Amino acid sequence: MEKELIQDSELLSNFEITTPPDPSVLANPKFLFLTGVTGFVGSHLLEELLKNTTATIYTLVRASTATEGLQRIKDTFAKFRLPWLPEYNHRTIAVIGDLSLENFGMNDHDYAIIAEKVEVIYHSGSSVSYVQPYSLIKKPNIDGLHNIIELAVTQKVKYLVLLSSMGVFSWGRPFTQKTWMYEDDSIYQNMPAVTRDLGYIKSKWVMESIAEKAKAKGLPIINFRLGFAVCHSTSGATVMNQWWGALIRSCVQLKSFPLVMGLKDELTTVDYMCKAIVHISKKKESVGLNFHLSPLAENDVSLTDFCAKIKEYYNIKLDGMEYNQWLNQWIDDDKLPIYPLLALFTEDVHEGKCLVEAYENTYYYDRSNTKRFLSDSDLQPPIFDEKLMTPYLQYMGVLSE
Repeated sequence: MEKELIQDSELLSNFEITTPPDPSVLANPKFLFLTGVTGFVGSHLLEELLKNTTATIYTLVRASTATEGLQRIKDTFAKFRLPWLPEYNHRTIAVIGDLSLENFGMNDHDYAIIAEKVEVIYHSGSSVSYVQPYSLIKKPNIDGLHNIIELAVTQKVKYLVLLSSMGVFSWGRPFTQKTWMYEDDSIYQNMPAVTRDLGYIKSKWVMESIAEKAKAKGLPIINFRLGFAVCHSTSGATVMNQWWGALIRSCVQLKSFPLVMGLKDELTTVDYMCKAIVHISKKKESVGLNFHLSPLAENDVSLTDFCAKIKEYYNIKLDGMEYNQWLNQWIDDDKLPIYPLLALFTEDVHEGKCLVEAYENTYYYDRSNTKRFLSDSDLQPPIFDEKLMTPYLQYMGVLSE
């Protein structure tokens, strides 16, 4: 598997950058290109870009017509309780296409217009699946990035704002024997864990490796490693089938949680991350750097912490149980929200431990670049307290609204 990942991380675009883009377009762009707009993070990022720039935003979306594409974006806003203002209609242009196809499946004329006009690309689009094998998920994710890089160097060079994942470090601590991972640390050192991790994590590792090679050739990239977007901090909006929400709802139904200590998933909120991305990426000094959008180490909430807070704040019965005892309660219950992810809890990935157990006592993450670039703002990583957790649990139906 390691050999395959290294082979897949080769840069396919053959380009030479002779004229770098004007750095002033980062702060005051006229035309942006955004992917992943019907996803959780992508939709919130679109809102932030609409609020904090005056740019026209080309948004890649799968649909039959531009009208249908725009409606899909509006429906996504409604689902996540985001306001759609009338002025957004003329600034949001739905571009019909598929990330995994060459030129996104667009005709030459339309692609040429995009390539000529766009100044900055925000790449949020990727398939997020905890069950798809690497062989399937690599096409939308890895081929998608190759196509984005091709757009970034066609006709004129564009800035590329890449949304990666803290997951590129995987559960590498048993192999590296390190407690901290820093923003400039090599992701290669965690390869023994990555090869045993989810297909999604493998694809994100490969994507970052490709981006590193493009950056070395001069492509101006700003790389954000995202924590886990649990919810919106005030509306509580979330993706109902995401892994963390399914796990929490299942624990509440079972009235118990597994005592896997230090099982952290770098929990944060989607609005904090998207505000931080827009704020940081408008600064020309951010080009070439990595940014960790992770919680403060002292507030890095584990599953045990999260369940203890639910028990304390809402007087909900939740008892900690030894892992196998907890698993045996639901291993045959296909109605439980977490059941589709059963393999994460049962398949041996390392020394008799399943993937969930392997993530016990994972890394803490340095965020020096992020802290420095946010120092002129009031943006701080969120704390999962009662005020934040209540709307989240209400949105999921765990608490009544």
